[in-house]
Amino acid sequence: FVFNPNMENAFKSVPYRDFTFTFDLIPKNAEEMEQMHQIIKVFKYYMSPAISEQGQLGVPSEFQITYAYRENKNNYIPTISRCMLTSCNVDYAPDSKFHTFYPDSEGAPPVATTMELTFTELEIMTKETIAQGY
Repeated sequence: FVFNPNMENAFKSVPYRDFTFTFDLIPKNAEEMEQMHQIIKVFKYYMSPAISEQGQLGVPSEFQITYAYRENKNNYIPTISRCMLTSCNVDYAPDSKFHTFYPDSEGAPPVATTMELTFTELEIMTKETIAQGY
C-alpha cells in the first residue's frame, strides 16, 4: 500500500451553492403594477446591508427558501439551506424594447419586467447535509 501525495492537490474546497430564479412580471392592471413595484423594492431592500451611525455595514437579511406543492413541502426537490440574496437583476425591457402603460402621477409603468434573483447558501454542503436532504 502506497500513500498518494497528490491527493491534497485534487481537493481544494467546496463552493457555496447558488440558486437562480427568474420571474416574468406582467401586470394586468394598476393594482398588479403596484404589487410588482413593491415586490421588486422588497427584494432590493432585504438584499442590501444596513449602515450604522459609525459607518459600518451590517449583514443583509437571510432567506429560507422552501419548494412546495400546494400547501406541503415538496420532498422530491432538495432542501435549500439559509441563504442571502446576492444578486437582483431587473430588466424593464425583456423583449429588447421598452414599452409602458399610460403615465400616471408616478410616471409611466413598464408593460413587462423580468426579475432574476440569485441566492447563495450560507453553509457548505457536506455528505452529512446531503444525506439529510439538502
